[in-house]
Parts: sequence; structure tokens; C-alpha cells
Amino acid sequence: MISSASNVELVDGSDTEDSKILKWNLPLKELFRMACSFYKEKSGKAIHLSYEDNLKLVAFTQQAAHGPLDLANSPPLGMFDVIGKDRRIAWQHLGTITKLQAMEGFIDLLDRLCPLFKPYVEAIKKDREEKLRQAQLEEARRREQMESEKEQMAEQKRIEDEKNREELQRRQLQDALNQQTYHQFKEYAEKQFPGNPEQQAILIRQLQTEHYHQYMQQLQAQVASNYSHQMRTASDAQEELNGTDQQQQVGQQTDLVVSAKESSQLEYKEQCESDDESG
Repeated sequence: MISSASNVELVDGSDTEDSKILKWNLPLKELFRMACSFYKEKSGKAIHLSYEDNLKLVAFTQQAAHGPLDLANSPPLGMFDVIGKDRRIAWQHLGTITKLQAMEGFIDLLDRLCPLFKPYVEAIKKDREEKLRQAQLEEARRREQMESEKEQMAEQKRIEDEKNREELQRRQLQDALNQQTYHQFKEYAEKQFPGNPEQQAILIRQLQTEHYHQYMQQLQAQVASNYSHQMRTASDAQEELNGTDQQQQVGQQTDLVVSAKESSQLEYKEQCESDDESG
């Protein structure tokens, strides 16, 4: 038995309308290339076909690659080239079918002759789908990581900006306090270290630093006190409002009782007057 797998020609795919034709949920040209690869790899190993079947398969590949056989422009065959003559006869029998029809014919014939071909294609499809799924997961993880890093950088920048703003405010406040207390502290330092400017400067800085910290402590205590006072005021206002609501509810209930009693008395009086007139 003579194998013709080595004579199979692979058809290059192109971005044309033909590439959109599907078979087995795959582009026809892509599936045809899979079929040719499978045939070349497995022929004589996993699959054993007859001489006639090999001729038909090779003829389909020739038709898919070159179109119908053109005997006028074909090179002459040798006198003893029996296989070459058989191939041309098989090719010629395909007539004028199109290249795409030849591809589909090759796939269908190989599928009928070899039950292993379709599982082979399905395995490739599953492998591609799994790789695509893994790639999509990896891309999603990469984007999520980039987004997380972006958020972290934004948060770090916000914290850094807040620190810088607080530091600027602290310096501005400290500079303002230093200007207010400089002459007073300078006078005190001159008394403590007369004729010693260096020690005076050190003492002034120490006094200014202590004064700043004392000022901040007092400011924080005042803020806390104001907040506590506001909370107590809000609580008292809520209690007063609740008490007013209760008084209004009691008043409304009392009014209802009085109104009902007056209505009952009026009805009784009218009934008595009606009885007197009847008597």
C-alpha cells in the first residue's frame, strides 16, 4: 500500500470572505489545515488507508490548492509513473468543484475514513478554549491588580498631600505664634544669658516650641469641649422635643375625651327635650 500523505499541500489562509465559512464551529480553511496536518502525521501510523482512498484525499488537496486540473499546462509524466497517472485521474474526476468544496470534501472523507479525526479536532478546540479562558483570567487578574495598585497609589498620594497640608498649616501657625512671642521671649533670654547671643537663640527656640505645644493642647481641649457641649445641647433639644410631642399627644387625647363627653351630654339633652314634647 502506497501512502500519499507526503504529497498533501497545505492551503494558506487569507483574510477574505471565504475565511468566515464555518464547519464544525471552526473556519473551514482552519479546519482543512488541521485535517491536512492530522493526515500527514497519522497516515501509516495511527491510520491505515487504502491506495484508492489516499488518491482521493490527495486529489482533494490538489484541487483545494490549485483548482481544477489543467492538463494543457501540466508537466508530462514518465512512462512508468503509474502513481502520478493515478493521481491525475483522481484529480481530474473532481471536475470543476471550487477550492472550498474540495476542502470540505477532504474533511468529510477523512472523517468517514478515520474515526479518530473528529476527537482530534475537538481536543484542539478544547485546548484552545482552555488557553483562551486562562488568558482571559490572567488578563482580568492583571487589570484587577493594576486597578488595585492605582487605587493604592491614589490613596498614598491623598495621605501624602494631607500630611503636607497639615505640615504647612502647622508651620504657618508656628511661624505666626513665634512672631507674636519673639520680643517677649527675646527679652527673657537676654536676662538669662546676657551677652551670649547663641544661648539666647537656643532658649528662644525652646520657649517658642514649648509655647506652640501648649497652644495646640489648649486648642484641642477647646475643640473637644465645644464638641461635647454641642452634643449635650443636641441631646437636650431632642429630649425637649420628645417631651413636647408627649404633651401634645396627651392634650389631643384629653380633647377627644372632652369632645366625646360633650357630644354625649348634648345627645342626652336633645333626647329629654324630645320626650317632654311627646308627653
